[in-house]
Amino acid sequence: MTFKQIYEEVIWNLNKTQRGTIPTDAGLIAGAKGWVNSCQREICRQHNFSFLQSTNADIYTVNGTQSYSLPTNFKVFVEKGVIFVDGTTKNTLICWGEDAENKYPKTDTKGEPTNYWLWEDKIWLYPIPDAVYTIKTKSYNYLPDLSLDGDTNKITLKHYQVLIDGACVKGCLWLQEEASLWEQKYQMGLAEMIRENNRTVNKDKNIIMKIRVR
Repeated sequence: MTFKQIYEEVIWNLNKTQRGTIPTDAGLIAGAKGWVNSCQREICRQHNFSFLQSTNADIYTVNGTQSYSLPTNFKVFVEKGVIFVDGTTKNTLICWGEDAENKYPKTDTKGEPTNYWLWEDKIWLYPIPDAVYTIKTKSYNYLPDLSLDGDTNKITLKHYQVLIDGACVKGCLWLQEEASLWEQKYQMGLAEMIRENNRTVNKDKNIIMKIRVR
């Protein structure tokens, strides 16, 4: 379904416009759009879905610069998702814990980076790069908000009912109406969405394992 089809369905489900009639209340339309996007962000937060994986633009280090910006929609790196590259040399950088920024931000040790940590929407490298290196990253990133009526993505095309039910929950709460039925439907749909994703991921892992064995 497209963004327009989804937010219209939300409006119809909340009985604010007769089903099949194109909504015209600008405030209601804006509200429904916001509920849909809020639900989409919530779904993305709930699980690292495979469709959220992205290969990000390469980071090119600068001699003496320790921190580099992450994508604005960054969520979390995939396992072994930060790779140091220098010519033909490739190494996986090791992530330090949350207390790293308190220990190492003022270090003056320079060299080829071996570790990283995340702080204030940036990736920090240790040692501080002493030359131009390439850092390749792969992460789970939030989907961009739906904006145009014709917008679609992996959720709107395959899991649109979860999006509709979740948006209806938010709409009911905003309208101070009973939301328990929509909440139940949303939670059931989200749980099945997660199970389906995990089944697919595990199936793909098994296929890879069989190929390696051969």
